Amino acid sequence: MTLKETIQTLLDSLAENSNAAILLDCQDTLFLVEPYNYIVYRMIQELATNALKHSGASRIQVALAQESAIITLRFSDNGIGIRPDFCSRPGHRGLSSIQEQVSLLDGKMEIHSTPQSGTRIPIAMPMRGEDSYESFISR
Repeated sequence: MTLKETIQTLLDSLAENSNAAILLDCQDTLFLVEPYNYIVYRMIQELATNALKHSGASRIQVALAQESAIITLRFSDNGIGIRPDFCSRPGHRGLSSIQEQVSLLDGKMEIHSTPQSGTRIPIAMPMRGEDSYESFISR
């Protein structure tokens, strides 16, 4: 399966158990080298799961692209937003873990959340070439 098909399968399985529509915007031919394909998959899984569990969103949008060696992931939902203390509460390390991972990969992540208006999380990180896996595990 392609990366898009793999992510779409994940999102479809998450949507089956919810009342939310989850939309994916991604080119059919998108290819990310290891470990970025796995890292991005896990980020999308965590973000979508969090939105479904905590936000009450009825619509989730995921946009994934890669251009000029930069991976961009844009996640948004129309839920209740994220409380400022959410990431520091016990048992809620998902967003903090993603932020840490993005930082280790020299990327940037922002969290834009407005009460009752949803959350937007843009992520951008460079994708390194053939030796990316070795540089990732040596951190």
